Amino acid sequence: DAMKISSMPIGLGRFWRVAPGKKTPWIFMLVWIAVNFGLPFLAVAEDEMKFQTDQIEVIDGDSFKANGRTYRFAGIEAPEIGQICVHRDRDWNCGRTSADELKKRIELWSRPIRCFHDDPDDLAAGLNCFIGDQEISEILLRAGSVVARPGAEHHYVAAEHTARRAKIGLWGSRFVMPWLWRTGTRLSADGKS
Repeated sequence: DAMKISSMPIGLGRFWRVAPGKKTPWIFMLVWIAVNFGLPFLAVAEDEMKFQTDQIEVIDGDSFKANGRTYRFAGIEAPEIGQICVHRDRDWNCGRTSADELKKRIELWSRPIRCFHDDPDDLAAGLNCFIGDQEISEILLRAGSVVARPGAEHHYVAAEHTARRAKIGLWGSRFVMPWLWRTGTRLSADGKS
């Protein structure tokens, strides 16, 4: 009885002990939790959407349509459907391949895809979508079928780096970054942009 727990949510008593007669200011409690358990609990609540895989129509390698609405995956860019890349001195439609890769994966998943977003009115930034506990954007990046969007969060860049280092997918070919391709940049006859 030398120590007393006060102003404490259930379950945190063993982590935070307060001297008898003292009250713990909640701001200090929040800071302590943030330091010891990370900041996710402070984040704004996100809306969750679930899509059955048979509800999804793949548009290209980084976007899909479901329930009459178009969505993009967060942190990634895919080659455009008509975009041509060069692999072993041969042209290939890497945009179509990227879309087909996403479609194939979605058809193989038997569980619903769970997606989260911070602002339902601003879906342009993309959705964080998961199959099980794996984020779809990271799966596609590690497969080399997409690239990290400029300014993407570190974990997307790290996943891209894995594919780039192994020369998987796009990284085993010569290609123009999708955002440059959309502005008119193309590979020259020698396969360079």
